[in-house]
Amino acid sequence: LSPLIAIIFFFFFGLILNLMPCVFPVISLKILNFLEISDSPKEVKKHGLVFSAGTLITFLVIGMVILLIRSNGEQIGWGFQLQSPIFVSALIYLFIFMSGLFYSSFAFGSAFTRLGNLISSSNGYSGSFGTGFLAVLVATPCTAPFMGSAIGFALIQPSIYSFLIFLSLGLGFCFPYLLLSFNPGLLKFLPGPGQWMESFKKFMAIPMALTALWLIWILSNQITEAELLRVIMGISIILVLILLNNSKNIISVNNKYNYPLIIISLLSLIYLTPKNNDYLIDDQLFSTNELYEKINEGPVFLNFTADWCITCKVNERVALKSQRVVELMKRRNIRYIEADWTRKDSVIAKKLEEYGRTGVPLYLLYPSKGKPIILPEILTEDILLEYLNELS
Repeated sequence: LSPLIAIIFFFFFGLILNLMPCVFPVISLKILNFLEISDSPKEVKKHGLVFSAGTLITFLVIGMVILLIRSNGEQIGWGFQLQSPIFVSALIYLFIFMSGLFYSSFAFGSAFTRLGNLISSSNGYSGSFGTGFLAVLVATPCTAPFMGSAIGFALIQPSIYSFLIFLSLGLGFCFPYLLLSFNPGLLKFLPGPGQWMESFKKFMAIPMALTALWLIWILSNQITEAELLRVIMGISIILVLILLNNSKNIISVNNKYNYPLIIISLLSLIYLTPKNNDYLIDDQLFSTNELYEKINEGPVFLNFTADWCITCKVNERVALKSQRVVELMKRRNIRYIEADWTRKDSVIAKKLEEYGRTGVPLYLLYPSKGKPIILPEILTEDILLEYLNELS
């Protein structure tokens, strides 16, 4: 695969990222923003360009950070930010706040208004840039089909090609919004502005809250119970602020006590946010020694997965844990090993790199003798059964 062909493919991979479920709560905000300003084609174009700038810059920064860290000998891969409890906690607080902000009838003080505008669908350019930034941060761990191998290819190319590949990925991601912004006439196929938009914003509070719950589940596998309790306390602080926001008799928009309350709340959230714990011990940690011991005993199926990988979880639900697959693996004495990359693990990262990958999922089927078979990233029960039945 030549770098030029890869650049073209990455454009389409970027388009596919828009379809991932974890991105929907964020990108829907941009569509709402376009509808709100659809009477001004010039403004729509400007917002489309600013949003695209936010996505492109974020894609390039993530790519450059990965390249820089890897050049210093560290094992790091695509979606690495969701291996950080600090980053996951910050996203949880952000989505809980945004969910409350969308559901609330008015903004809680000018300071929170500006914060909300920065990360949501405000009419300001900072809102468009912030929405693009947030969309990319949430999208990158949701590696779409074939993204893992594609990213792996990008990171082993010379720096100039890696840069162009990440740029193409970002262009593909923001292309639908550029198309809408430069062809505002397409917006006529969507419902016009009206009261339904306020109702839709309140409805969007639901997927944002569900995204926060998904992130809490991910975080629960990265930190101790005591630290998780502290994060829940942080969420409680945000929920109290939202309740105060909706209680006009308690706090008014111009109340002079708003700013001290907000500062104290933010300091509390910083204090309650868990640290990146590299010292946590897990009995299920992946071991290459265990892998080779199992291979010597017979066929092995190796599953590289992570809690934040949507594709991994769908494959496990649809194929890996189906009754027919489990029975066949047991009947043919195929040992199952799981390499969980939810937390940072240099051993897993190094093993992924051996196969030109920087992200999950990756499925390897080791026969009794010979090289391992690399399975497709999208699995169905029938596909998996076919590979297992052909195993010598």
